[in-house]
Amino acid sequence: MLDNISGKWQKTGMDIERSIQKNYFELLLKTQEKMRKILRGAEAGLSPVEVLIIRVLVEKGPVPQHVLGEVLSKDKSQIARLVKGLEAKGLIKRQQSKEDGRVYIVSALLHVNEKIERIAAYEHALIGDMLAGVPKDDLAVFERVLKQINAKL
Repeated sequence: MLDNISGKWQKTGMDIERSIQKNYFELLLKTQEKMRKILRGAEAGLSPVEVLIIRVLVEKGPVPQHVLGEVLSKDKSQIARLVKGLEAKGLIKRQQSKEDGRVYIVSALLHVNEKIERIAAYEHALIGDMLAGVPKDDLAVFERVLKQINAKL
């Protein structure tokens, strides 16, 4: 749209939303593929969501299984399947709660920290590459916008 005052082309609100949508999904797809490469490079043998589960357990400590579903926005059956898979890989343990036999408490095993640290190092390098050359002021805005978007989800 041509701005009558400046005579310059201006994006309309709809154009900006379309551009954001396009760039956002391109970023998601590219980041997802990079994360898969990171996990292969770290020889983790884990999916991105499995890494998220382990991270939650490393950061929070043992939690009821349903908490993982709440934190990761996954339903009970998805979390149960993922937890069973991670338990079979020897990365986490699941125990019935002593207070409530219907509840399972999930915790990361000690050797998992090394694996998560290795993955985090690869991720740190990826983020550094992605943000290289972006001015600090823009990074501050980007961080603020990401936090606002995350708060709404």
